[in-house]
Amino acid sequence: MPRQLGLYERPVPVSPGRHRSWSLRAEPDYRFAAQLNAIAVMTAEFAEAARTLPIVFSVEQEVAMPVVVVGLENGRNSLVDAEGGWTGSFIPASIRRYPFVLSKTPNDTTMTLCVDEAFVGLDPTGATGDRLFDVDDGHSPRLSKAIGFAATLQQEHARTQAFAQRLHTLGLLEPAKLTITTSDGSVRHLTGFYHVARARLAATPDADLKALLVSGELELIFLHLQSLGSFETLARALVAEAPKPSEPTTFESSGKPKARRRPS
Repeated sequence: MPRQLGLYERPVPVSPGRHRSWSLRAEPDYRFAAQLNAIAVMTAEFAEAARTLPIVFSVEQEVAMPVVVVGLENGRNSLVDAEGGWTGSFIPASIRRYPFVLSKTPNDTTMTLCVDEAFVGLDPTGATGDRLFDVDDGHSPRLSKAIGFAATLQQEHARTQAFAQRLHTLGLLEPAKLTITTSDGSVRHLTGFYHVARARLAATPDADLKALLVSGELELIFLHLQSLGSFETLARALVAEAPKPSEPTTFESSGKPKARRRPS
């Protein structure tokens, strides 16, 4: 699975001096996410996301983060149609936040709201949609809502990353591979992602297992494991215009056992 592509092409701090006349069109257009096949998901979203999409983990440079898989081909999000509509029932918060994002400079604790000026849904003339600033250069209701949502998501991101890192530190995450075989004999593989290995979870020391239970994180693990069944739905969507799979989609661990590490 390729690394999630950056959504923000030209993020710029929002200011009345630069964006006084700008507006945001009301009609959503998700074509900015059309090339993503994996999207970051917060733990607060697990219950909803797990109903329809696989939740897995990415681990890059020893940093773990959960993502939902939205496509089984590189550079293709199977939930975004040609008109920019989102065809799935669950839309990740990180997608709904766009084109806004909170950003900070290194060694700076101040967060600044930025907007991706490359987003096609922005109107610099202010002729359509909701203005970002009112006549007195104050935050419009649309901008105030964006600031509040971005701040909430920033907090959720910190909690989510702490959860994923705990699983990684405990040695519960294991590389996995998805294999899709169609009736014409072609085989496709999806790799580069991690899942919680049931055998490792069963062997978790009692003290660590109890801590996961008390914190509510054990339930998150079960939601993640349950969600893996949704790979079959994505696989069938992939071959919808081709012969149906002649064999079931297979999901398997592909990594070597790693020594379990205790939190420092």
